[in-house]
Formats: sequence, C-alpha cells, structure tokens
Amino acid sequence: MMSFQENSQRALNNPNLQAAHQRATAHYFKARERSTQGLDLETLREDCRKIRQDSLDHLDRYLLQFEEAFQKGGGIVLWAQDAEQARELVLQICREHGVRKVVKGKSMVTEEIELNAFLEKNGIGAMETDLGEYIVQLAGEKPSHLTAPAIHKTREQIATLFHEKLGAPPGLNPEQLVEVARVRLRDQFFKAEAGITGANFLIAETGALILVENEGNIGMSTTTPPIHIAVVGMEKVIPRTQDLALLLRVLARSATGQKMTSYVSLIQHASEHCVKRFVILLDNGRSQMLADPKMQAALRCIHCGACLNVCPIYQRAGGHSYNSIYPGPIGAIWSPLLFDTPEAQELPFASSLCGACAEVCPVKIPMPHLFLELRRRWAQKRTGLNLHLENVEKTIFSSWAFLAKSPFLYRAALETVATAQKWFPWSGSILKRFPILSRWAEKRGMPQFSSPSFTEWWKKREL
Repeated sequence: MMSFQENSQRALNNPNLQAAHQRATAHYFKARERSTQGLDLETLREDCRKIRQDSLDHLDRYLLQFEEAFQKGGGIVLWAQDAEQARELVLQICREHGVRKVVKGKSMVTEEIELNAFLEKNGIGAMETDLGEYIVQLAGEKPSHLTAPAIHKTREQIATLFHEKLGAPPGLNPEQLVEVARVRLRDQFFKAEAGITGANFLIAETGALILVENEGNIGMSTTTPPIHIAVVGMEKVIPRTQDLALLLRVLARSATGQKMTSYVSLIQHASEHCVKRFVILLDNGRSQMLADPKMQAALRCIHCGACLNVCPIYQRAGGHSYNSIYPGPIGAIWSPLLFDTPEAQELPFASSLCGACAEVCPVKIPMPHLFLELRRRWAQKRTGLNLHLENVEKTIFSSWAFLAKSPFLYRAALETVATAQKWFPWSGSILKRFPILSRWAEKRGMPQFSSPSFTEWWKKREL
C-alpha cells in the first residue's frame, strides 16, 4: 500500500482531480455563506458542542435508553464489538430471512466494516443507491469524501463510466446521467429483500433513527424492502428530540450549504411494508476513543464533511490519498485511532495546522490540538522518548517573547545569526545531518537573516 506522500504526489499530478475539487470547493463556500447569513453561528455551534459532549459523557445510559425505546416499538437492537462481529450479524439476519439481494443507503459505517465485499463473498448482492456511492461502486473505487463520495470525478468521467458500464449514450449532461441512474436503480428497490443503511443520529428519548438525504433513496431503502438493517456507530446517540432541531440546523449547512436537506426521516416502528427493523450498534474502537480524555472530542463528529471542504491538504491530495474510508482532517484523527496500520499512523502529519477545520466544525472539535497529540504519540512510539512537545513549544515561545521585549537583545541576536550565515553559508545544511531534524529540514530552507533592523532597512530603502 502506498503512503500518503506517494498518493498525494500522484493526486497533485492529476489535472482531472484538481479540476473536480476546485469546482466543488468553490460551490461549497458560496452555498455555505448564503445558508448561514443571519444566523448566530457561534452560539449555535457551542450549543451543538454541548449536546454532543453530553451524549459522550453519558453514552452508556443513553445507549441503553435508546435500546429500550427502540425495542418497545418492535425493533431489535444488536451490539457489535468489532467489524467482524457486525458483518456476521448482518449475514445472520439475511440468512434467517432468506435475503439474497439488498439495497443500501449511503453509510460510512458499512464502508468502515467493508460490508459490501463480505456480502458478495457470501452470495448476497449489495447495490448502492446513493448516486455518488453508485458511481464509485460502478468504478470499483472507495468513496473519497464523507458526504460526496464521487467528488473526485468530473462530469466527463462519470459520463464515460456510465457509457462503459451501463451502455448509456456518450457525453450525457448531469441531468441525463441522474435519469439513467434513476431508471437503473428504481426497480432494484422492489426486488430487494432487505435495505441496509446507517443513521445520522439515534434519539435515546424515543428510540428513533434519524436519516437525512437529498435523493430519496434512503427513504426507499427503509420502507420498500420487508427488512431494514441499520448499522450505526455507538457515538451517534443523542439525548432528546429537541436536540435534533439544533443539530439539523448545522448539519446541512456544514455538509452541503443547504438550510435543510430534502428529506429527513424519523423511523421508530415497523411499517406496512417493512415488517422488521434491526439496529446494530458498532463499537470497533470507539470505546477506546471514549476512554481517552485527549481524543474523546473526536467522537463528537457528525460526519458533515465541512473540515474536508476547507482543508488545503484534502483539496489537493483528494480522499483516496489517505488510504482510509475516513479522509481529510477528521479522518486523519479517526483513522490512526481505529485502524492500526503504518499508513494510518502517519496521517496526523497530513495537516498544515492552519486551523480552518476547527473554525468550521459545527461541534467545535479542536482538530489541530488532536493532531499535535497524535504526532507526539507517534514520535514517542518511534523514538521511545516521552516527548512533551507542548513544554518545548512553551519554552521556545517564552524565550522569543523575552527576546522580542528587549530591542538590544533582539538586534544582537539578529546580528549574530546574520554574521554566522555570512561567514558559514553552509550552516543551514547542518540541520539535515541530525537524524531527528533531517526529515523536517529536507523540505525546508533556512531563512536569510539581515543584521539591520527593519526600521534601518526601511530608511535605506526610502533613500
């Protein structure tokens, strides 16, 4: 498997990917700005942070409350410790009810546990019905974004894919491509014996599943087949129905720049057509994140994808560079905590620490701080040293502050460094000879210091 650096280098040399991301990003910024006008966004974000943190602080109680309420409505709640157990539970339900074909609503959790390949291996066909997911399934790829799975593809590439895979006429426009997909997928809802989805939220108070969408395919997947299976991360539970109103206000605005998605489904009971509903609550490393006080905040995530849309690294590297189903800033935090692979462990370094992700996050996850903590742990694991980088940073900045407050010391330091660079021009390359600093210095050049002060330099410039 290629590293993030290798993948991102290929992405930078891919003009189609760069064009697709540039187009999508420009649209997102305009849409988000329009949708948030007139809102006290900071107050709303703080309220949502409190809701999600309260959910995590009392997660055990809320999960049991949800289980009781959901089962009172006729549903069945199952618990999965890891991906393998979750897959086996889905397979068991399918076999007990004679399911040979399923339709799937968009679900990052089922991607996380690699459910599609597992079902196919066991003779059960699984068809994605979200347009973006359907596109990447046809292409034999993984989603590259949390909410826009095919964001890495241009219209022209999708038209070519539909021509090759579905026999559609070449060169179709977006409206025509949607119509081709609609005709192909609609019949599948009525042929499927089960629908599989995730859930955006679980309400502990009422036992309701909340699913938001724009295409209507999730509504079809949860009501048309006789069996509905929802595979949901255990962190998705929220306490009360009134909390949902606030979270929905930030979810659509953060994800797509809409004030509200086209459809919001609240599912509690079996329906006339869907006679059985199952919820599989997945742990798969989440309880370890919950028990980690420095990483717990990452579980607040509502998977809106806003941090991906503003991240300069993701915009250029693309989702597939991360080698994980969770890309972008939040993926660079979740992936090393959920997946113990060398590629995942290096993802926290795929950030410029600009802080844009934290500024836009609707639940105020302090992502740059989490990056630094994961980097510290990675360095400690690699070197065996307990590196308290926050103390090192405090010492550096305290020293700089002391120096900057004294004009005499500041000028003396500048003149000393400038003189050293003049007489020893090769001194900057020494950094590359130190094992710990070599990788950092490899891509960076030593700045040239000037001995005159800025004021003196400016006066000479005016003359």
